Amino acid sequence: MKKLITVLFLSAVLPTVQGQAKKPTKEETIQFIQKTVSNAGRDLEFQINDTKVSWKNIEPSIGLNYNREFTNVRFEKLLEVYQSSLSSGENSNVRIKFSVNTIKYHLTGTFYDEIKDLTIDDKDGFTIVVPREKVQSIIKAFDRLKEITIEENKDPFQN
Repeated sequence: MKKLITVLFLSAVLPTVQGQAKKPTKEETIQFIQKTVSNAGRDLEFQINDTKVSWKNIEPSIGLNYNREFTNVRFEKLLEVYQSSLSSGENSNVRIKFSVNTIKYHLTGTFYDEIKDLTIDDKDGFTIVVPREKVQSIIKAFDRLKEITIEENKDPFQN
């Protein structure tokens, strides 16, 4: 009888323990980052993929309508993700910094009725705005994205 109870207990508990150990996939991680940044209470379209981060911000009441695009982003070279000292209201700024300065930054749009088109090379990162209660989750999500891309780019023939 004890064996039967033990077997039933283990069969009920083991799937639960195994399910908790599952890490988010790359797609789930990217989806979480996009949703969290887009929900920071601003009119924002945020996109992220393997080598590009971009967002479109529209605030017609103050004359802002711009697109920011960071290309040549290499998440396997992520150096650190941290909450920066600048914050506004319910949101916090999170800095994503890389160990290599290969990011290209392109900004286009209208800023207070002045049209700008600017490209800067050799950037080491970018800053995003997230809800204050999601800062630690975003930091963990970017760390997970780094972990995934390192694994994807691993040389299968190296020891």
